[in-house]
Amino acid sequence: MFSLPDRQELEEQKSSLEMVISRLPAEDRCDFRRQQARALRSPGVFALLLWLFGAGAHHLYLRQYWLAGFDISIALTAIGLIFLTPIQSTSAVIGGMMLISIVIMNLPYFLFARRYVLEFNNRETARLLLQYLPEENNYPELP
Repeated sequence: MFSLPDRQELEEQKSSLEMVISRLPAEDRCDFRRQQARALRSPGVFALLLWLFGAGAHHLYLRQYWLAGFDISIALTAIGLIFLTPIQSTSAVIGGMMLISIVIMNLPYFLFARRYVLEFNNRETARLLLQYLPEENNYPELP
């Protein structure tokens, strides 16, 4: 869940993907670039969603639906515990601790947003690229 991708390795993957893309026929490459532009994500938008909404929106942006569901369900439960119980109760304290735990769990995503988005973009590029490559060719450089 929190495996930090290595920046050097991600950059090498991106370079190898670009090499494969450059070998596509011009018409396929143009079509591929159009699809790629729709599929790729921005690190800035990812960080902004994480900063503004905290729980879940950034995972939705990267199509990590189960992580988004987990974050959102924990956040809603915590908010319910805080606002629907007396502030001095144990439930409100537990709700506050749950919100703090969400912040702590998402801290790596905020600190390393560029790496997580680059990893996602490399996977999406490889997925799209497979549609354009002949099946008989084996491309070991694809992630």
